[in-house]
Amino acid sequence: MRANQLSPAPTPFLDSDGARIGMARTLAVPQEIVGVERLIGLGVPAVREAGARSDRPLPIFVALPDASRPDMRRENDADRRILSELAARSGVPIDREASRVFHGEHAAFGEALRYACGWLDGSEGKVEALVGGIDSAFDADMLREL
Repeated sequence: MRANQLSPAPTPFLDSDGARIGMARTLAVPQEIVGVERLIGLGVPAVREAGARSDRPLPIFVALPDASRPDMRRENDADRRILSELAARSGVPIDREASRVFHGEHAAFGEALRYACGWLDGSEGKVEALVGGIDSAFDADMLREL
């Protein structure tokens, strides 16, 4: 089960034979939202939930899709924008200077987690950090490259 759905729903995307591609997707982000904006829309609720009880600014260590993917290439400085928008839209106080982005698909989460552990061990007073990953295949340009 993915995106709380048991079966894929039709999308506006077509495969190389002209058949509709089916995907399980969250209904929280409209299908018109793609690319970096979609990643932000997927990440904001998670940051809001994970950081809700913190009384201090938290760093975000987030794994993102490979920087060479079309959805990431379309926007200049996508990493900065994602971190900035996660902070602004979530309402969670974020330590932007300490926050980092990690690219490389699934392996990027391991890198983010390892970095977060090192950051927490690095000095006194560091007791919390937000660590996660955001990805979506809901993008026509990215699907064309598959």
